[in-house]
Amino acid sequence: MSHDNGGSARACPLSAPGALEAPVEWAELRAACPVAPVALPSGDRAALLTRYADVKQVLSDPRCTRRLDAEGAARIPADGSGGVFSSSMAESLNGAGRQRWRRMVVLDVLLRRLPGLELAVAPGALRRVEGLVAGGLCEVPVRW
Repeated sequence: MSHDNGGSARACPLSAPGALEAPVEWAELRAACPVAPVALPSGDRAALLTRYADVKQVLSDPRCTRRLDAEGAARIPADGSGGVFSSSMAESLNGAGRQRWRRMVVLDVLLRRLPGLELAVAPGALRRVEGLVAGGLCEVPVRW
């Protein structure tokens, strides 16, 4: 993980051309400075990670915490209130609450994607079965 300690901090959040589009600087940062210094609205400095492998490494490190109210944690909003990050909903995302939210989100995403996955997988599976039958295999072995 390379890191820029001395450069000027960019204002964070980075501005994006649209709600669903990545900021223009994202690709530049990923290539040149994957761990970039940023200045949060509160004035606190933080590091912005732009590569998946780096984010994964940091999130798996036990020294890092999801608690935004931990000692020494950067404040997000300028007024020091914590904003939405101090709400009861945000607090439920720590510990057991996080596991519950994760199960709910994964289930929701999975249920929405299943019909599309079925449409994508079915034609290929059918071609393979037809190929096995055409090749003289009468019984298709199935493992449950």
